[in-house]
Amino acid sequence: MKSPKPSELASISPERQRIAKIFKAHIERAIEELGIGYNVSLQGRFDTKPIRIEIEVTSKDEIP
Repeated sequence: MKSPKPSELASISPERQRIAKIFKAHIERAIEELGIGYNVSLQGRFDTKPIRIEIEVTSKDEIP
């Protein structure tokens, strides 16, 4: 997950920062379990309500 810029981080409450760290850890672990056969695109918005996370997973063998 892309790290927020310092100015963006300042606008995120401590509670939302904690939520972002928890989700980041779990998502990174899930990506590792998938292995090298997949491309993963991840975007998250923790400074808005509701919190939004978008994950796109495609097989490297998949023809677009």
